[in-house]
Amino acid sequence: MFGFGYDLDFLVGPNWIGGLHGELRYIDLMARLHSPDVGAGLGDVITVDEVVPCLGAHAEALLPCGRWLPALGWLHGGAFGRVSYGVQPNYFNYVDLALGLKLEVLTCNWLFAEGRVGYRHETMFHDQEGISGRVLRLKRNGIFFSVGVAY
Repeated sequence: MFGFGYDLDFLVGPNWIGGLHGELRYIDLMARLHSPDVGAGLGDVITVDEVVPCLGAHAEALLPCGRWLPALGWLHGGAFGRVSYGVQPNYFNYVDLALGLKLEVLTCNWLFAEGRVGYRHETMFHDQEGISGRVLRLKRNGIFFSVGVAY
C-alpha cells in the first residue's frame, strides 16, 4: 500500500497542530485461503486492487524538554494521533488509526530528526463479490516504530 495526500493544519499553536487531511491510497492485496484438511485442499483467492480516497483528522502536541547537549540542539516530546477513513463505504471500507508518542531534536543548523512509537489499527472490508459469498475482512493491529530526518 502507498499513498499521497495533503494535510490542512488549521489549528496551529506554538507547540501543537491539528487539522484535516485528504489522501489517495493505492491498496494491492491478495488473500489466498485454503483448508489442508480436505483431500486436495479447498481454497479461494480474493484480490483487492483499489485506489481509495480517504478523509481524516490529525493532531499532535509537543512539550519542550530543554537542551539535549548544547552542541546538538533542542529536544521535544509529545503525542500524536491520526485517523483516516475511506469515503467509499458501500464498496471498499477502509479505516486507519494511529496513536502514539514522538520525540524530536532540532539542531541549531536546522537539521530535524524525529522518532515515533505508537499503536496502529487498520481495517479493510471488501464486499464486491458478496453475492457469490466472497467477502474480505482484514484487520491489522500492532506497535510501530519510525524514524525520520529532514534538513
